[in-house]
Amino acid sequence: MKVGFLGGAFNPPHRAHVLLGEKALSYYALDRLVYIPTHIPPHKKIMDGWDDQIRLLLISLAIFAWKTEKVGGYIKRFSFPEEETAQFLNLYDSLYSKYHKDFIEVSDYEITSSGVSYTINTVKYFLGKNPDWKIHIIIGMDQAAVLDTWKDYDELSRVAKFCVAERDGFDSDMIKNKFPFIDIFPFPSINISSSQIRRLLHEGKDIREMVPDIIVAFIDLLKSYQKNN
Repeated sequence: MKVGFLGGAFNPPHRAHVLLGEKALSYYALDRLVYIPTHIPPHKKIMDGWDDQIRLLLISLAIFAWKTEKVGGYIKRFSFPEEETAQFLNLYDSLYSKYHKDFIEVSDYEITSSGVSYTINTVKYFLGKNPDWKIHIIIGMDQAAVLDTWKDYDELSRVAKFCVAERDGFDSDMIKNKFPFIDIFPFPSINISSSQIRRLLHEGKDIREMVPDIIVAFIDLLKSYQKNN
């Protein structure tokens, strides 16, 4: 069983996150792809965005991982306006059958774990439960360039495969020489970041080209709630 792990803050998730998963899934012929939102990242602080529960929901929405009933039950805790919530759930339900894939899912393991979210701990946890899994850690070239700052990265390279997406502005040959165990796969140049999206939202600007439509709809739902509270 070849399983891809794609972690991140997803604050918010954007089109590059979805495409990265799809490209790795195809390139490595993965049997399963698991998005893993982080609780406390070891290398950066989660800034001016949403809390764990919203970020878990956001990435689940972005890849249509949850059935409509689960989404509806989950968002009840936020006390969103009823009419707007119903409209959102109707939209999600109309898109679910088109975009949901049984082999692409979200894990809340790091969200529900205490302390800093170290990848080595996550991988060991899942391998302990699923010793037949061949785990593929999907990251960008920016993360690969600083792999030596990761906790127990050498041990991690022995129990999982690092799958690194190409990215403009990085010397892939130099990074490959430094970390010969990584495997680099082709990925189109996409200039999107979650921090950029948050800035545009703060400025009241359009983000539709950067995030899936369902994320735009959920952010509109959030705005409606915030306006009334």
